[in-house]
Amino acid sequence: PQAPREPEETARLAWVVLGVAAVCFLVLCIVAGYGLWQLRAAIIGAQPNNTLEAFASPVFRIRAGEEQSIGVPLGSAVLLHEGETVHVGDSAPPGEAALLTLWDGSTLQLYAGTRITLRRLEATLYSDRFQDVVLDLAAGQTLLGVAQTGQYQQVHFAVLLPGGRVELAPGGTYLLRTEPVPEVAVRRGQAQIWSTANPSTVVIGAGQKVVVQANTPLAAEPARWQLLQNGDFSQMVGNELQGWGFRSDQSGDGGDENAVYSLLQDMVGGQVVPVVELLRNCLLYTSPSPRDRTRSRMPSSA
Repeated sequence: PQAPREPEETARLAWVVLGVAAVCFLVLCIVAGYGLWQLRAAIIGAQPNNTLEAFASPVFRIRAGEEQSIGVPLGSAVLLHEGETVHVGDSAPPGEAALLTLWDGSTLQLYAGTRITLRRLEATLYSDRFQDVVLDLAAGQTLLGVAQTGQYQQVHFAVLLPGGRVELAPGGTYLLRTEPVPEVAVRRGQAQIWSTANPSTVVIGAGQKVVVQANTPLAAEPARWQLLQNGDFSQMVGNELQGWGFRSDQSGDGGDENAVYSLLQDMVGGQVVPVVELLRNCLLYTSPSPRDRTRSRMPSSA
């Protein structure tokens, strides 16, 4: 028979067992803590702090799950939430009628006849891991600027169109419209478009556009941008502008001159300087906010 263990040996063995158990418990706590941290970092939720500013009327908001249209007062910002719809009336004047700013800094300029729903405005709540935005442009047109990357590691920004879907790269500027046919144009950035009528997809870059039509394969084509005549004020005779106005090379889209300006005088710092006043504005792919485009001072070299 084996001799009984010495008390010292038994104590030593007990301490070894306790040490191994403590290490295992510590490792288990670390693994569990890391798992909980990963789970917390992956929690996704709707994002608040989305604002809508109306510059012309009528502009309405429709809360999620409701049908009643609520008028948006001019000149004030109202908060919007996931699921809400914005509708700009057909009677709104030409030009930007409203500005929608998402929590991440992305902006949408909205024009007459536009109806857009904020389907999904989500991101990870406790980390910068992921952002997911899905908008539904049912009617009208919008000039959309997607925020630059940096706030989130992975960004998914999609817009649903009648008959299609488009995913937009961060940091880009895009024009989307539904009439006369759904169309996506890229001024800066990259867009990938899918058609629901046929299994086709296409990727377009700056200066390109895609028209989404049933039974027609998607194809990239050059985008025809509106240009500014005499944009550098070089064609000045005395105190009069010579042929300064917007022109459109969108001949296929029926474009024509759609903005009228007049030259006025104003007192700035005790001196009379020429200013240009906008009498009737238009949709520009690079149009500024109405707060900045009522008047502009002529350059000192003019």
